[in-house]
Amino acid sequence: MSRQLKARVGNSIFGLKPVYCLFLLAFIALSAGCGFQLRGSGVESSLQSVYVSSARNVQLYGLLRQRLSGLGITLTGSQQGTEMSVHLISDTFKRRTISVTGRALAAEYELIMVARYSIGLTEDSSEAIEHSLEVSRIFAIDQGNLVGSSEEQVLLVGEMREDLVQQIIRHMNTLAR
Repeated sequence: MSRQLKARVGNSIFGLKPVYCLFLLAFIALSAGCGFQLRGSGVESSLQSVYVSSARNVQLYGLLRQRLSGLGITLTGSQQGTEMSVHLISDTFKRRTISVTGRALAAEYELIMVARYSIGLTEDSSEAIEHSLEVSRIFAIDQGNLVGSSEEQVLLVGEMREDLVQQIIRHMNTLAR
């Protein structure tokens, strides 16, 4: 190696000047400390046991029980001795047309899902407070691929249910604190 190249490499880290190294270290520290998390991650719970019930035909019931079990929460068969009880009252799904094509066919829909539920913090279910959550998505229809559009709608509805369940769990965590 020539003397000039050795001098240039010897005064820096990995061949970078000290100013650039400081900038790089500051960037790494700031990006690591910004609190960035992927969607759906970071949902934890301090709850130990929960009683979950629902009215007939509430589709969120199974998904909520599955997610709570996945968090390590014990699901009980009665309200006796639990920290919290959740009763799913209803979940409704609506689809309304937002725009139409020149041939008077629907071009976009708004998908709306509403969940009504109550949360009780004691064994007395008469003290349970009723809540309502709503999520919506805009859904464009591809007239050339109706089967694909139908499958996309099924996926969106599944994501909407997942969002509602995650919001219910966050609400439960907030009330448990």
